[in-house]
Amino acid sequence: MILAGNQMLLRMRIFIINIAGLLVRPVGRTIPFQGRNMKGKLATLPMSYRLAVTSRVLAAVFGGYLVAALASVTLTMWLPLSRAEAVVTGMTISFLVYLVAVLWCFACRTAWSAWVGLLVPSVILATVSGAARGLGFA
Repeated sequence: MILAGNQMLLRMRIFIINIAGLLVRPVGRTIPFQGRNMKGKLATLPMSYRLAVTSRVLAAVFGGYLVAALASVTLTMWLPLSRAEAVVTGMTISFLVYLVAVLWCFACRTAWSAWVGLLVPSVILATVSGAARGLGFA
């Protein structure tokens, strides 16, 4: 069956919209649709949920940066390479550390566990880095 150009485009658009609707459909609790007004959807989300998401975003951005920076510094001090190679290696690995930190923040059940999961490694890395500086590796 051969369709005219406009009919084919219309069917493709409907197909894409249906696929996008399947991909974006929320899992679990659904939010009731209240017309085309976005204010109604935002008002149905509880404040505790919004604060938890905000806390996770802040933990991912700032806590992830802290862990990545400390990992970079610690690796630079402890790697048995020349200074330039150690810096490049530490900076490269810090991107992976930042990625894992962001994934950790949104994989945790609570925002508190996300913060604790970032602060504990930060304290450990700062201690190891301070020990390296105290031993004269810096």
